[in-house]
Amino acid sequence: MKFPRTHLSLPRALGAAVAVVGLTFLTACGEPGSAGGSGGSSTSTGGSSVAACEAVPGDELVVLDDDKRLQTVDNIIPAINAAAVEGDDTIVPLLDSVSAALDTDTLISLNKAVDVDRRTSKEVAEEFVADAGLDAPEQSGSGKIVIGAADFAESATLGTIYATVLNAAGYDAEVTTIGNRETYLPALEDGKQVQIIPEYVGTLTEFINKDVNGADAEAVASSDLDGTVEALTGLGEEIGLVFGQPSPLRTRTRSP
Repeated sequence: MKFPRTHLSLPRALGAAVAVVGLTFLTACGEPGSAGGSGGSSTSTGGSSVAACEAVPGDELVVLDDDKRLQTVDNIIPAINAAAVEGDDTIVPLLDSVSAALDTDTLISLNKAVDVDRRTSKEVAEEFVADAGLDAPEQSGSGKIVIGAADFAESATLGTIYATVLNAAGYDAEVTTIGNRETYLPALEDGKQVQIIPEYVGTLTEFINKDVNGADAEAVASSDLDGTVEALTGLGEEIGLVFGQPSPLRTRTRSP
């Protein structure tokens, strides 16, 4: 049985989505043939027969609002080495223009274009920048900037969007894949290998919180975006990082 390939708009949503998908396959689907088999077919697991489940198209997803505010916010936010932008009043506003264009539906569409439609992050990023009107910024600057990206498609696409916008403004920007947060955050703090990384508000806040205040530190990230960004800003000051504006994208889970 093949599971539908989907990519969540936010990493923190992955667990919830997997749980929902798992529950779907552990319970009866109600109609024979609902696991991708023909009508009337079933699969047998552990000696019991369950109705097969019809495959769900990768682009037909249900978006669930966090109306109870139970999830920690994970809006997209540019994390920047403070020394790299010292005296430069252009980089942060350019990155903020990207954040402003990244709502939930847009990010889902970008992820689908790469993960489902199999287009490259570069192609998708350049198309997004042009469509969003970010390819002719009023601001201009110069200098070499390296944007780090984690080793998954969404981060690569976001990093490439940052680079495309900065290049359009006159910078010499490029993207390098630099692994997971344990690897790239120290590199961002150092500022020699990378100077900017697309990040997630709540996840990064707690990562730095535990790094600065210890593994048992009380959580400071929450469902309150403004409060979490304020906490992140304070923590960033301790390790030489500054941040742009968060995207308007709200934490949501999606399930088939």
